Amino acid sequence: MNNPFRFLRLRAILPLLGFCLLVLAACDSGNALDQSGPEEVAGTYRFTQFEFVPTATVLPAANVLDTLTAAATSVRLTNGGDFVFSYQLRGGLEQVLSGSYDVTATRVRLTGQESDAAKYGSLLLDRSLSFERSTTNPDVLTAQVSKTINLAAFSNRYQGIGDVQGTLRLRLER
Repeated sequence: MNNPFRFLRLRAILPLLGFCLLVLAACDSGNALDQSGPEEVAGTYRFTQFEFVPTATVLPAANVLDTLTAAATSVRLTNGGDFVFSYQLRGGLEQVLSGSYDVTATRVRLTGQESDAAKYGSLLLDRSLSFERSTTNPDVLTAQVSKTINLAAFSNRYQGIGDVQGTLRLRLER
């Protein structure tokens, strides 16, 4: 006996089957599932570049490294996906910020505690920050962030200068 509804059930199942095949194909391409993990980037990193370069060429770059004590400034990424950012402004006390991070094959994204937003801001940083992973050197993370900074609030050297557009350039080396 022929069942006339068997054809209708098959027509209903075919689009679902096609969707499942598309999802599986995306997983195989490496785009949907990234096998990168924290253990690939874990370690202690030092800043080798930390500057804000204004778009207006008449203004000098603000070198944040000049305001920090290098020996007391680092970012430690743990195997568990947490980070600890220790820094000390020259003549000040050591400060510690923490949060979590996630990793892909091409980037590391740090997300700090919401309650520390003002501390990040004093360093010209956002609470959430993405670094690019170097394809040639696994010990290097870089970031270039377009943003507007109040340079007068950052340093007395920029007295009378308000908000300035530019690029924050960061380089960390393990």
